[in-house]
Amino acid sequence: MIMEYFGLDVHKRYTVFTRLDERGTLLGQGRVTNDAESLASLLAQSVEPAKVVLEAGGIWPVFTDALEDHAAEVVLAHPLKTRAIASARIKTDRIDSATLAHLLRTDLVPRAYLAPRSLREVREVLRYRVQLVRLRTAVKNRVHALLAMRGLMSPASDLFGHAGRRWLASLALPPVPRRAVDGFLSILDALNVQIRLIEREIRQRVRQSPEARRLWSIPGVASARCSSWPRSATYTASQTLATSSLMLAWLLRSTRAAAALTTVGSLNRARHCFVGSSSRPR
Repeated sequence: MIMEYFGLDVHKRYTVFTRLDERGTLLGQGRVTNDAESLASLLAQSVEPAKVVLEAGGIWPVFTDALEDHAAEVVLAHPLKTRAIASARIKTDRIDSATLAHLLRTDLVPRAYLAPRSLREVREVLRYRVQLVRLRTAVKNRVHALLAMRGLMSPASDLFGHAGRRWLASLALPPVPRRAVDGFLSILDALNVQIRLIEREIRQRVRQSPEARRLWSIPGVASARCSSWPRSATYTASQTLATSSLMLAWLLRSTRAAAALTTVGSLNRARHCFVGSSSRPR
Protein backbone atom coordinates (compact mmCIF):
# COMPACT_ATOMS: atom_id res chain seq x y z
CA MET A 1 0.00 0.00 0.00
CA ILE A 2 1.31 3.44 -0.92
CA MET A 3 1.82 5.64 2.13
CA GLU A 4 2.76 9.16 3.07
CA TYR A 5 4.90 9.84 6.11
CA PHE A 6 4.68 12.73 8.55
CA GLY A 7 7.46 13.52 11.02
CA LEU A 8 6.40 15.85 13.82
CA ASP A 9 8.81 17.88 15.96
CA VAL A 10 6.56 18.80 18.86
CA HIS A 11 6.82 21.93 20.99
CA LYS A 12 4.55 23.23 23.70
CA ARG A 13 2.49 25.58 21.50
CA TYR A 14 3.32 24.52 17.95
CA THR A 15 4.59 21.61 15.87
CA VAL A 16 6.95 21.58 12.89
CA PHE A 17 6.13 18.85 10.37
CA THR A 18 7.79 17.19 7.41
CA ARG A 19 5.77 15.26 4.82
CA LEU A 20 7.39 12.61 2.61
CA ASP A 21 6.19 10.17 -0.01
CA GLU A 22 7.22 6.52 -0.42
CA ARG A 23 10.48 7.44 -2.18
CA GLY A 24 11.47 10.06 0.40
CA THR A 25 10.55 13.01 -1.80
CA LEU A 26 9.74 16.09 0.24
CA LEU A 27 6.06 16.93 -0.18
CA GLY A 28 5.89 19.70 2.36
CA GLN A 29 7.22 21.29 5.53
CA GLY A 30 5.64 23.78 7.82
CA ARG A 31 4.33 24.65 11.23
CA VAL A 32 0.92 24.15 12.85
CA THR A 33 -0.53 25.03 16.21
CA ASN A 34 -1.12 22.26 18.72
CA ASP A 35 -4.89 21.96 18.57
CA ALA A 36 -7.06 19.13 17.30
CA GLU A 37 -8.44 21.01 14.28
CA SER A 38 -5.02 22.08 13.00
CA LEU A 39 -3.57 18.60 13.42
CA ALA A 40 -6.53 17.00 11.64
CA SER A 41 -6.28 19.50 8.77
CA LEU A 42 -2.57 18.67 8.48
CA LEU A 43 -3.33 15.02 7.73
CA ALA A 44 -6.11 16.07 5.37
CA GLN A 45 -3.36 17.30 3.01
CA SER A 46 -2.25 13.73 2.30
CA VAL A 47 -3.48 12.04 -0.86
CA GLU A 48 -2.50 8.58 0.36
CA PRO A 49 -3.01 6.99 3.81
CA ALA A 50 -0.62 8.61 6.26
CA LYS A 51 1.68 7.34 8.98
CA VAL A 52 2.72 9.80 11.66
CA VAL A 53 5.69 9.74 14.04
CA LEU A 54 6.49 11.97 17.01
CA GLU A 55 8.82 11.61 19.95
CA ALA A 56 7.32 10.51 23.25
CA GLY A 57 7.10 13.56 25.49
CA GLY A 58 4.92 15.30 28.01
CA ILE A 59 2.10 16.25 25.61
CA TRP A 60 2.01 13.25 23.25
CA PRO A 61 -1.50 12.16 24.41
CA VAL A 62 -2.93 15.33 22.83
CA PHE A 63 -1.51 14.30 19.47
CA THR A 64 -2.46 10.64 19.59
CA ASP A 65 -6.03 11.48 20.55
CA ALA A 66 -6.27 14.00 17.71
CA LEU A 67 -4.50 11.93 15.03
CA GLU A 68 -5.53 8.32 15.65
CA ASP A 69 -8.86 8.78 13.86
CA HIS A 70 -7.21 10.33 10.79
CA ALA A 71 -3.92 8.43 10.36
CA ALA A 72 -3.27 4.86 9.29
CA GLU A 73 -0.81 4.61 12.19
CA VAL A 74 0.58 6.87 14.90
CA VAL A 75 4.06 5.92 16.10
CA LEU A 76 5.78 7.11 19.28
CA ALA A 77 9.55 7.33 18.91
CA HIS A 78 11.84 6.71 21.88
CA PRO A 79 13.68 10.08 22.24
CA LEU A 80 17.03 8.78 23.51
CA LYS A 81 17.24 5.87 21.09
CA THR A 82 16.22 8.09 18.20
CA ARG A 83 19.08 10.48 18.94
CA ALA A 84 21.50 7.55 19.15
CA ILE A 85 20.46 6.41 15.65
CA ALA A 86 20.20 9.78 13.93
CA SER A 87 22.24 12.35 15.83
CA ALA A 88 23.24 15.50 13.94
CA ARG A 89 25.61 18.37 14.57
CA ILE A 90 23.12 20.86 13.21
CA LYS A 91 19.74 20.63 14.87
CA THR A 92 16.72 22.63 13.76
CA ASP A 93 13.04 21.89 14.03
CA ARG A 94 12.80 21.16 10.30
CA ILE A 95 15.80 18.82 10.36
CA ASP A 96 14.43 16.97 13.38
CA SER A 97 11.01 16.49 11.81
CA ALA A 98 12.59 15.36 8.53
CA THR A 99 14.78 12.86 10.39
CA LEU A 100 11.74 11.37 12.08
CA ALA A 101 9.86 11.15 8.79
CA HIS A 102 12.76 9.35 7.08
CA LEU A 103 13.15 6.92 9.99
CA LEU A 104 9.44 6.15 9.78
CA ARG A 105 9.58 5.67 5.99
CA THR A 106 12.46 3.20 6.32
CA ASP A 107 10.91 1.46 9.33
CA LEU A 108 13.86 2.37 11.57
CA VAL A 109 12.00 4.23 14.30
CA PRO A 110 12.93 2.98 17.80
CA ARG A 111 9.40 2.72 19.10
CA ALA A 112 8.05 3.57 22.52
CA TYR A 113 4.94 1.74 23.71
CA LEU A 114 1.69 3.44 22.74
CA ALA A 115 -1.12 2.18 24.92
CA PRO A 116 -4.66 1.97 23.52
CA ARG A 117 -6.90 4.91 24.38
CA SER A 118 -9.00 2.95 26.89
CA LEU A 119 -5.87 1.72 28.66
CA ARG A 120 -4.40 5.22 28.77
CA GLU A 121 -7.43 6.31 30.77
CA VAL A 122 -6.97 3.44 33.23
CA ARG A 123 -3.30 4.31 33.67
CA GLU A 124 -4.18 7.94 34.32
CA VAL A 125 -6.66 6.98 37.03
CA LEU A 126 -4.11 4.72 38.73
CA ARG A 127 -1.34 7.30 38.52
CA TYR A 128 -3.65 9.88 40.04
CA ARG A 129 -4.14 7.65 43.07
CA VAL A 130 -0.38 7.05 43.36
CA GLN A 131 0.22 10.81 43.28
CA LEU A 132 -2.40 11.44 45.96
CA VAL A 133 -0.87 8.79 48.22
CA ARG A 134 2.58 10.31 47.76
CA LEU A 135 1.23 13.73 48.68
CA ARG A 136 -0.41 12.24 51.78
CA THR A 137 2.87 10.61 52.78
CA ALA A 138 4.71 13.92 52.34
CA VAL A 139 2.18 15.70 54.57
CA LYS A 140 2.51 13.03 57.27
CA ASN A 141 6.29 13.31 57.13
CA ARG A 142 6.07 17.07 57.67
CA VAL A 143 4.00 16.55 60.82
CA HIS A 144 6.47 13.95 62.10
CA ALA A 145 9.32 16.40 61.40
CA LEU A 146 7.60 19.23 63.30
CA LEU A 147 7.17 16.99 66.33
CA ALA A 148 10.73 15.67 66.13
CA MET A 149 12.11 19.23 66.14
CA ARG A 150 10.48 19.68 69.55
CA GLY A 151 11.39 16.27 70.94
CA LEU A 152 7.79 15.06 70.95
CA MET A 153 6.89 11.41 70.37
CA SER A 154 3.36 10.09 70.04
CA PRO A 155 2.25 7.46 72.55
CA ALA A 156 -0.08 6.06 69.87
CA SER A 157 1.23 3.57 67.32
CA ASP A 158 -0.56 5.47 64.54
CA LEU A 159 -0.07 9.21 64.86
CA PHE A 160 -2.91 9.85 62.43
CA GLY A 161 -5.40 7.40 63.89
CA HIS A 162 -8.07 8.35 66.41
CA ALA A 163 -5.76 8.15 69.45
CA GLY A 164 -2.95 9.93 67.65
CA ARG A 165 -5.19 12.75 66.46
CA ARG A 166 -6.51 13.27 70.00
CA TRP A 167 -2.93 13.45 71.28
CA LEU A 168 -2.03 15.99 68.58
CA ALA A 169 -5.03 18.14 69.51
CA SER A 170 -4.00 18.10 73.18
CA LEU A 171 -0.42 19.30 72.59
CA ALA A 172 0.47 22.72 73.96
CA LEU A 173 2.44 23.99 70.98
CA PRO A 174 3.58 27.54 70.22
CA PRO A 175 1.31 29.44 67.80
CA VAL A 176 3.35 28.89 64.61
CA PRO A 177 3.86 25.10 64.90
CA ARG A 178 0.28 24.74 66.15
CA ARG A 179 -1.00 26.44 63.04
CA ALA A 180 1.29 24.32 60.89
CA VAL A 181 0.15 21.03 62.45
CA ASP A 182 -3.52 21.99 62.17
CA GLY A 183 -3.02 23.07 58.57
CA PHE A 184 -1.26 19.85 57.62
CA LEU A 185 -4.01 17.82 59.27
CA SER A 186 -6.63 19.71 57.25
CA ILE A 187 -4.71 18.94 54.06
CA LEU A 188 -4.43 15.30 55.15
CA ASP A 189 -8.20 15.06 55.66
CA ALA A 190 -8.82 16.54 52.19
CA LEU A 191 -6.37 14.08 50.61
CA ASN A 192 -8.03 11.16 52.39
CA VAL A 193 -11.37 12.19 50.91
CA GLN A 194 -9.92 12.32 47.40
CA ILE A 195 -8.16 8.98 47.83
CA ARG A 196 -11.38 7.32 48.95
CA LEU A 197 -13.21 8.79 45.94
CA ILE A 198 -10.63 7.56 43.42
CA GLU A 199 -10.49 4.13 45.07
CA ARG A 200 -14.26 3.91 44.76
CA GLU A 201 -13.96 4.70 41.06
CA ILE A 202 -11.27 2.04 40.63
CA ARG A 203 -13.46 -0.54 42.35
CA GLN A 204 -16.30 0.34 40.01
CA ARG A 205 -14.01 -0.13 37.01
CA VAL A 206 -12.85 -3.57 38.09
CA ARG A 207 -16.13 -5.26 38.88
CA GLN A 208 -16.58 -8.32 36.77
CA SER A 209 -12.95 -8.04 35.65
CA PRO A 210 -11.56 -11.14 33.90
CA GLU A 211 -8.04 -9.98 34.78
CA ALA A 212 -8.88 -10.17 38.49
CA ARG A 213 -10.08 -13.76 38.10
CA ARG A 214 -6.81 -14.67 36.42
CA LEU A 215 -4.90 -13.14 39.32
CA TRP A 216 -6.86 -15.19 41.82
CA SER A 217 -5.25 -18.29 40.32
CA ILE A 218 -1.73 -17.09 41.23
CA PRO A 219 -0.47 -18.51 44.57
CA GLY A 220 0.18 -15.84 47.19
CA VAL A 221 -2.12 -13.19 45.74
CA ALA A 222 -4.99 -12.44 48.08
CA SER A 223 -8.42 -12.35 46.50
CA ALA A 224 -9.22 -9.16 48.38
CA ARG A 225 -6.37 -7.43 46.60
CA CYS A 226 -7.19 -9.01 43.28
CA SER A 227 -10.70 -7.63 43.51
CA SER A 228 -9.13 -4.19 43.03
CA TRP A 229 -7.55 -5.05 39.67
CA PRO A 230 -8.38 -2.33 37.12
CA ARG A 231 -10.57 -3.53 34.31
CA SER A 232 -9.42 -2.99 30.74
CA ALA A 233 -10.89 -4.89 27.83
CA THR A 234 -7.77 -4.15 25.79
CA TYR A 235 -5.25 -5.42 28.35
CA THR A 236 -2.82 -7.73 26.58
CA ALA A 237 0.53 -9.38 27.25
CA SER A 238 2.20 -6.92 24.87
CA GLN A 239 1.75 -3.90 27.12
CA THR A 240 4.80 -2.66 28.98
CA LEU A 241 5.80 -3.48 32.53
CA ALA A 242 5.27 0.15 33.46
CA THR A 243 1.50 -0.27 33.12
CA SER A 244 1.55 -3.62 34.87
CA SER A 245 3.58 -2.06 37.67
CA LEU A 246 0.96 0.62 38.22
CA MET A 247 -1.71 -2.05 38.47
CA LEU A 248 0.43 -4.11 40.85
CA ALA A 249 1.01 -1.02 42.96
CA TRP A 250 -2.73 -0.61 43.34
CA LEU A 251 -3.11 -4.23 44.39
CA LEU A 252 -0.34 -3.92 46.93
CA ARG A 253 -1.69 -0.60 48.25
CA SER A 254 1.87 0.40 49.06
CA THR A 255 3.42 3.72 48.13
CA ARG A 256 6.90 2.26 48.55
CA ALA A 257 6.06 -0.61 46.20
CA ALA A 258 4.50 1.80 43.72
CA ALA A 259 7.63 3.96 43.65
CA ALA A 260 9.93 0.95 43.27
CA LEU A 261 7.88 -0.70 40.57
CA THR A 262 7.10 2.33 38.43
CA THR A 263 10.60 3.78 38.70
CA VAL A 264 12.78 0.70 38.37
CA GLY A 265 10.54 -1.53 36.28
CA SER A 266 12.26 -4.71 37.39
CA LEU A 267 10.55 -8.01 36.71
CA ASN A 268 12.31 -9.50 39.71
CA ARG A 269 11.00 -6.79 42.03
CA ALA A 270 7.54 -7.15 40.60
CA ARG A 271 7.74 -10.88 41.26
CA HIS A 272 8.81 -10.36 44.88
CA CYS A 273 5.90 -7.99 45.54
CA PHE A 274 3.48 -10.10 43.54
CA VAL A 275 3.97 -13.36 45.44
CA GLY A 276 4.34 -11.74 48.85
CA SER A 277 8.04 -12.52 49.32
CA SER A 278 9.51 -11.63 52.69
CA SER A 279 12.43 -9.87 51.04
CA ARG A 280 11.65 -6.21 50.53
CA PRO A 281 12.53 -4.59 47.16
CA ARG A 282 15.84 -2.80 47.56
